[in-house]
Amino acid sequence: MDNSSTGVAPDFFIVGSVRTGSTMLRLMLGHHPEIARCDEMEYLLPGIEMMEEGRPIQAFRDFLEYDRIFQLYDYTIPQAGTYQALSEDIFRQLSEADGRRILGGTIHNDFALLAKVWPNCKYIFLDRDPRDVARSVINMGWAGTAWHGAEFWQRAKLNWQELSTRVPESQRLELRFEDLVAEPEALLGKVCKFLGVHYTPEMLGIDSDTTYRPPSKSEAASWEKKSKPREIAEVETRVGKSLIVESGYQVSDYPAIDTGGLAMLQLALRNKYGRSRHQWQQIGFKWWLLRIIANKTGSQALHRYIAPTINAKENEHLK
Repeated sequence: MDNSSTGVAPDFFIVGSVRTGSTMLRLMLGHHPEIARCDEMEYLLPGIEMMEEGRPIQAFRDFLEYDRIFQLYDYTIPQAGTYQALSEDIFRQLSEADGRRILGGTIHNDFALLAKVWPNCKYIFLDRDPRDVARSVINMGWAGTAWHGAEFWQRAKLNWQELSTRVPESQRLELRFEDLVAEPEALLGKVCKFLGVHYTPEMLGIDSDTTYRPPSKSEAASWEKKSKPREIAEVETRVGKSLIVESGYQVSDYPAIDTGGLAMLQLALRNKYGRSRHQWQQIGFKWWLLRIIANKTGSQALHRYIAPTINAKENEHLK
């Protein structure tokens, strides 16, 4: 059954690398009286990839059954017959739950693909100093080295470049985290104008009903005090100092690191060990091992068995 007539197309997406302050931004937008909460919707991208591979829509429904982010919310898995109809039915559910007219979502990975499905949507790109992104990614356990943590920022920049070729400038807005925390009213006013609404002071009241504090200047450029010289050099070598400067950030005087074969092998081993150690400490060795087996075998039954426990453990550590 194709429920395409019952769905609602999104108005905008917040996009960019992880650890750029996107959660803070989406929470502030969600406190606007006309903007619905901008949920994390990372799960939409695997659906687009499945659609492009020609896989049946049921494969996407199966994926949503155990996806941690999708399960955070009270959405029902739609029975629509196409990927776009299914996705837009989720936005319909969001609209009915929040009762607000402007609908958005937040996505960090491969977001250039969104323009293939929603070319008329608006896109807000939030950038941040890549050295802060890499440091935060390591703290989350998603990378074991600054070199690999910088990859998240690098991929996001490439996705934004690609998306910018697919949608006109009038549908794109680029922001920096550092400006958002320094002048939140001005930046939020810019976002509101982009979305066709007026800024309201309630947008800064995220501490009233969430665990997040309002923006603070102290959150910017923390890498200068907390990152080691080696970590800074890894990031600057990986992404290139010219791109960092082009993005509006100053660079250090540290020389580039060795990128020879042996050095890269050592980095890869450090990264794998660091990620694995963090994961088994977070969810327990048993569940970490079972997830590896489930991913290697593709067993839906095993995924369904482990997902509730692993999702709950990971949700406890997220912010």
